[in-house]
Parts: sequence; C-alpha cells; structure tokens
Amino acid sequence: MTDRRPAEAAAPAAASPAESAAASPAASPASNDVAGDAALHASPTLFADAIEGMIDGFALYDAQDRLVAHNRRYGEMFDIPAALLRPGTPFRDIIAHVAAWPGHGFDAAEQAAFLAERARRRERIGQRIERRLADGRIYQLLESPTREGGLVVVARDVSAERAARAAADAAERRFREGLDALEEGFALYDAAGGLVAWNARYLGAFRDAYRHVEVGMTLEKVTETLAQDPIWNGYDRLRETFRRASAAGHKTPGAVFVLELPNKRTIEGVERPTADGGRISIMRDVTAERAALAALAVSDQRLRDGIAAMTEGLALYDRDDRLLLWNARLETLLPHLAGKFRVGMARTEIAAISSAAGLRDASAPDVEWTLAWRRQMTSNASDMEILMPSGDLVATRVRATADGGKLATFRDVTEERRNLARLADSEIRFRDFAQVTSDWLWETDAAHRLTFVADPRGMLNIDFNALIGRTHLELAAPERRAEPRGDGTDAGDPEAHREDLALCRSFRDYLFAYARPDGSLEWLEISGIPLFDENGAFIGYRGAGRVASERVRARARLGAALDEAQAARQAAERASRAKSDFLAAMSHEIRTPMNGVIGMTSVLLEADLDPGQRRALETIRQSGELLLQIINDVLDLSKLDAGRMTVENAPFGPRDVAQGVVDLLGPRAAAKQLELKLAAVGDLPASVLGDGGHVRQILLNLVGNALKFTDRGAVTLSVEAAEAAPLTLRFAVADTGIGIPPERHGELFQDFAQLDGSNTRRYGGTGLGLAICRRLAERMGGRILLASTVGEGSTFTFELPVAAVAAAAQAQPPPEPQAHAPELPAGLRLLLAEDNPTNRMVAVAMLETAGLVPHIAEDGAQALAAASMQRYDLILMDVQMPEMDGLAATRAIRRHGHLNAQTPIVAVTANAFESHSAECLAAGMSDFLAKPYRKTDLFATILRNVRDKSGTA
Repeated sequence: MTDRRPAEAAAPAAASPAESAAASPAASPASNDVAGDAALHASPTLFADAIEGMIDGFALYDAQDRLVAHNRRYGEMFDIPAALLRPGTPFRDIIAHVAAWPGHGFDAAEQAAFLAERARRRERIGQRIERRLADGRIYQLLESPTREGGLVVVARDVSAERAARAAADAAERRFREGLDALEEGFALYDAAGGLVAWNARYLGAFRDAYRHVEVGMTLEKVTETLAQDPIWNGYDRLRETFRRASAAGHKTPGAVFVLELPNKRTIEGVERPTADGGRISIMRDVTAERAALAALAVSDQRLRDGIAAMTEGLALYDRDDRLLLWNARLETLLPHLAGKFRVGMARTEIAAISSAAGLRDASAPDVEWTLAWRRQMTSNASDMEILMPSGDLVATRVRATADGGKLATFRDVTEERRNLARLADSEIRFRDFAQVTSDWLWETDAAHRLTFVADPRGMLNIDFNALIGRTHLELAAPERRAEPRGDGTDAGDPEAHREDLALCRSFRDYLFAYARPDGSLEWLEISGIPLFDENGAFIGYRGAGRVASERVRARARLGAALDEAQAARQAAERASRAKSDFLAAMSHEIRTPMNGVIGMTSVLLEADLDPGQRRALETIRQSGELLLQIINDVLDLSKLDAGRMTVENAPFGPRDVAQGVVDLLGPRAAAKQLELKLAAVGDLPASVLGDGGHVRQILLNLVGNALKFTDRGAVTLSVEAAEAAPLTLRFAVADTGIGIPPERHGELFQDFAQLDGSNTRRYGGTGLGLAICRRLAERMGGRILLASTVGEGSTFTFELPVAAVAAAAQAQPPPEPQAHAPELPAGLRLLLAEDNPTNRMVAVAMLETAGLVPHIAEDGAQALAAASMQRYDLILMDVQMPEMDGLAATRAIRRHGHLNAQTPIVAVTANAFESHSAECLAAGMSDFLAKPYRKTDLFATILRNVRDKSGTA
C-alpha cells in the first residue's frame, strides 16, 4: 500500500547533502555532483533516510543508466510499482512504464515521441523540463550529472506554486485597479519613508508633477517635487503656505491640511500611519464639498433618511463611547434593545443589556459578552460575529471615525453562513460524484472543432474518431436543432448558444439531438467552460456531456404527473383556505353577539342584585365563558392545522408560570372542595428560554381537566428539571379522579375525542383541549405522557427541552388576568367607533362605571369626521363597519395629519387570527382588543395607551 503521509511530516530536522542538492532544482550541475558524491560516501542508512525525507521525487542512476537509489515520492509521482523500482533496473524500463502511465494521457504516437525524447535526455542535462498532466497538474524535472557519470533526477509538483503565483499576480492587478478606482488621491509609503504606490488622482491637481514622482521617493521629496510644479508660477507665497501645511501634516499624523490652489480648486490632505510603520497620504478635491456647505442641513436630513433605509444596522458612538445615532434596522437585528436606545446612552449600558439577553461572540461563546464587546470597541478596526439566543448570526464591523468615535455596522449573516456550509457540502458531493460519473468528456480548439472526446463508460456507443475535427453544432440533427420536441421538452436555443461561443462564455446543459448512422436520434446534453492561455487568449473549450434521451422521455411523463399533482395541491389549498375563511367568519359572527352577552352580564353583575338574580347572571356569564373557550379551542386547532401558530423563544420562570396556574384555578378547586397544590422538586433554574405563554396554556388545560374529572381528593401540579442534556422541564399533573381505561389512552389526544360519547355523559367539552396541548407540546419540541388507573386517578406529564439563561436575564412571567378592573384617569376624551348597537351599549356601560362618556361614531366615515374636529386622548375603532371600515378610517386619520394623527387608536374586533392583528398594526393602529372583552380587558388596554394630565399612566 502506498504511504499517503505528507512528505514534510517525514522530513528530518537537518537536511543531508543529497537532500539539499535534490530538493533545489535551481542548483548547478556541479553542486549536484558534489552532493551526489557526498551522499554516496556517507552511511547508506543516513543517505536513505535523507532522500526519503525529501518532499520531491528523487532518483539516482549510474553511468550505465541503471537505478542506484530512489525515494518513495519518486515512485508515487509516476505510479511506478515497487517491483520495477529496484537497484539495477535500466532507465529504459522505468521510462517505458512512465510513458504508458495514465497520468500523462498519451496516445500511442505521443508515447513514442515521449520515449524518443527521453532517450536523448543526456543532451538536456541541467535544463528544467515541465510537463502538464492530464488532470492539470504540472511536474518539473531536473537532471544533473554526478562525478562518476551518473544522473541525479529531481521531480517536483509545481502546480500549487504556479497557482499561487497566478493568484499573487491577480491580487497585484486588483490592488492597482482598486487604487485607480478610488475617488481620492492615494499614496502609500513604507516604513523607511519610501513611496510604494500611488494613483492618478493623487497628482491630478498638478500640471506635470507626475512626470517627476518616482517609486522610492520620501514624502518630503514628493512634497518638494509638487512645490516645483508650474501651477505655482507667480504664486510664491501660496507655495510656501503649501510647504508649511504639508510639513505640519507630516509631523502630526491624522491632522488635515487644506491647500488652496491658484486654479481655484481646494485640496484637502491627511496622512496616517500604517500597521507596519509606513504612512498613507490621501489628498482629495473638496472644491464641490466646500461649495455645498450651504445645503448641509438638507443633506444631513437626507443622510439620516438614507441611514434609516439601510439594510444593515448602524450605530455611531462619540469619542466618549456614547451613542449618537442608530437606525431602525439595528433594533430589528437586536430585538432585546428595541425601544431602549437613546442619545447619549453609554456603550457599557448597551453591553450589559446584551449580556443579560444572552448574546455571545460566535468565535468564543464561553467569553462573557461585555468582555468580548469591550475588546472589539477598543480596536480601531475589528470584525465579530454575534451569536444570538435564537441561534442566528449577526456580523458586526467596528471602525474608528475621524473624530475619535466608533462606527458599528450590523448585518444578518445567518443565511449566508448556511449557504457557505451548503456550498462546502456541495463541493464535497461534487467531487464524490465526479469519481463515479457516467459523463463523457470533450475538448475543442479555438475554432470550436473537437480535438478530444472520451466516453469512459461507453455510454454513447459512438465512433469518436469520426467526430474529431467537427463542431458539436454540426453534430446536431438539422431538423431538431431549434424546434420543440413532440414530448413537450424544448431543444436548446442554437442562437443563444452561438452567442455564448462567440463571447467565450461558459454554458451549461445545452441540449441537442444527435443523429446516429441508422437514422435514430439520441439526445445529448453538454456543458463547457472556456480556456485561455497565460496571455489571456482564448484557446478552446473543455467540458462534459451526458446522454439525456431517457431523461427527455421521462420529463414528459413527469410533466403530466406534476400537472396532476399541482391540480390536487391547488384543490387542497383552496379547501384549506375555505376552511380558514369559514372559521374566521364564524369566529367574527359568534364573537360579536358574545361580546354583548358577556359584556352586559359583567355590567349587570356590578349592580345591586338579590341572590336569585345574581345566580342567574352568573349562570349566563359562565355559559358565555364556556362557549368562548370552545370557540378559542376551535381557532387554536385551525391555527395549528394551517401552521400559523407561532412559538416564541424568550426567558420565563418555570416556578412562576406553575404558581400562576395554581393561583388562577384555585377558586375553581375550592368550589369543588378539592385541594390544589404546587410541588417543586429539586433545584429549578430561575429562568429558561422558551414559550412561557404556551406552557401556561398547556398547564391550564391539564389542571383544568384534572379538576373537571376529580370529585374528591386533590390535584397536584409538580415541576422539576431533569438532569439531562438538553435541560428538560417536567411538569406533572396528578389527580385522584375517575381514571382512564388503558385502551382509551391512544385516542385521548385525537381531535374531538371524548371519554364518554353517550347521551348520558356527565362532563362537557369539545374534546379539543388535549389534542391542542399535544400539538403545542410537539411544536415546542416536547411531549405529553399519560399514566392512569381507573378509579384511582391519572397523571399527565408534560416534558419540554429548554435552555437555561444567565441569572441576569430576568424572566417575565405571562401576565395574569386582573380580578378587578383598574381605575381610569378622570376626564379622558374618548371616541368610540362602533356600528353594532349592542356592542356600543356594552362599551358605553363599562366606561360609564368609570365616569367616562365617550363620543359615538356609528361608522368609519363618522369617526374620520369627528377626528378632524376634536382632539381625543384615545380612539376605540371597530374594524368591520359599513361605508368605511376601521382600517381605512385609521389610514386616513394618520395620512392626512388630522388633530388626532398621533392619537392612540385601538382596534376592537371579533377577528381573533394573528394575521388580523398584524393587518391592524400595519394600518397604523396602536393596539388590539379582541371581542368579546371584559371590563378589566377594556380598562387595561386604555391604560396601556393613554396618560392622565399628571403624566402618570
């Protein structure tokens, strides 16, 4: 087996004379002579170790051209078998094997020419010989004589060296092009003060100074040369001012000096040190800039507008690291800082908030964030990728500003990094596929005539010798070059393909029909790339092809199948849309009267009632709440079916959520004389990342079910953190209720499933609660388990993988419903736009309990008219109204600059889908209140959006 270890890994610490001579193709024959004699007189073991450690191939032949010694690299380079590489083997036997080696890709004639050339090799001793292999690699060969008349052969793979040289040339060319493309005059000086490079703009302000400026000149000499330019003739005093300004600029790097030229042009110059001790000198024409100072105020506003429209986030700090400017995109990229930025905000405060939110340096995630950000901000130029808690990556670049401040830009590179990873995977896959491909290969000359065609797997069964010298366009069947095929697949466009060939552009998947000698057609598909010589001249194409006949025929069959599948998918989508539209419409139509039932019941319950009346109203309210829960369950199920249920990832406290569920359902348990308790097992993290709202919804459903099916005993909610990776929260709801038969466990979590579907069942419900819990748990990556014994009780276990967050990140538990409506500030001016008389009655009755009498508008047009005549503290706007709906009215109020253009507008609607809420906010509304609502909901919404006359909420 051939040793595949890198040659450098086996190299000895000190090179032997033989190795030194062999490893340097530039060595003279005499030096190789001495090296060879020294190696031959040295210890055989030392000599063998030395040549074996060489990175190049090495072989030593005696005066009779017989092999004396070689290293393993020599055999590997030409794939020479060990049986042939034995001392005493004649050179002619070895070179015969090399001539037939597939790496050269020789045909019989080329093999003969190669052997004839190598037979005269002693005529070219000391000359470098280069050969390009079939796979593009380049081998360099140097043969040097020994004192005894033998030959030392050194073979080197110079492919990487040539590629590096080409890359360096390209980089140098790009550097020069970049300099010339700069809008400013630019000159670079090395550490010794000598001029290295400059562009035309650097000397463009002078008449003929460019004729006298040369590489190696010091900055002082360049300044003196510019001072001698004819532009200064007759302006000696101005020339001396230029010399003094330049000298001051040299002494104070970074200081800007201004040059007023006699031709009325103004030049601004500055010099700065480079990292290697050199200097950069920049001169730019600021004539137009000075002339535009009068319009600076307008330009500044335009700049701010442009910054606001940037696709990148931006933050500008002054020299004291205090925030001066930022744009809205930054708050989108860093949502934990949204609404918290303010002018003058210290960078340390921003870093502390980001650290608490869980930001990390992607290259060093274990480093505390404030340290990583401080390291970046203290550098004049640095780049870093921020790892967000969501897993997204945000690239940030910090650059020092001219006034000593910092400019930080932020860009979301999550998808870019994913694309790079996919690209790397694709390249690996491509290389693997290339080894097993059934493609055939071809090459053409500059006239597009085929010079080489190879079909390694015999897929075409074509005599390729008959194709040499013809173009592939000539091979296309004349009657099928451009017309559509009967099977539904069009041939390639010859005109577009000819344009690609004329412009020497790459092309892919050009499809044409090849007519076999028997008249049958074979569809061929080819791709090619242009080839250029070292001078950039086009020399032909190289590419690959494949037989596409079966694919062409299969495409027609696939097209028919896709059409059928597309029709089925469209039918399913129409059905899904119809279902969603129906549920949305039904939700709106049911919620509207429900608002009247629940709202008026709540208002009446606040009046003085006898016990019988209160019991009747409580019954009505409870029935309405039950019906509302059924509607919400159906909507949740619809959202889950449509994939429109979103999952958040924010800090929340597991103990706080569990305690809130127990507190909320405690009165229900007390009413049934049941004990409801919370048990926290072990140490719980204070805060974890997850969707606390949906966790609370699941626990409310599980505990509520336990209370429903338990008549005596207790219901216990326990929570613990499992010691596993990842961290897993385990909530268990155990009851002493009726229990569930084992054979019913499997169907319990299905939609509309009921333990008892008979007409005599004791317990109500839609059978959707557990189905929704299961789907929510799975959407969050968790699961729900059941253990139950009939007559003894059941235990539902909800397991959820989460991530613990730092102690500094305080979890905010989901808001608990208030038992009593908060007090509203007196004297609020409210506009109520509502077309439904019942809903108007409900809202007015609730507001009157707080001493507020709203102004009434019965449609959007009346609301718009009222808003244009009087200023309000808040507008309650129904969405669906005749004549003009609430969305159109809101847009008009915001757009036309009415008295209430900035007044909070709350959408009050029976539409409960999230898309409706987003539509309202997009129209300019400030908040969203879903019908039916309680007085506590109405008052809390008003308080969120208004302030009283003292300025307190």
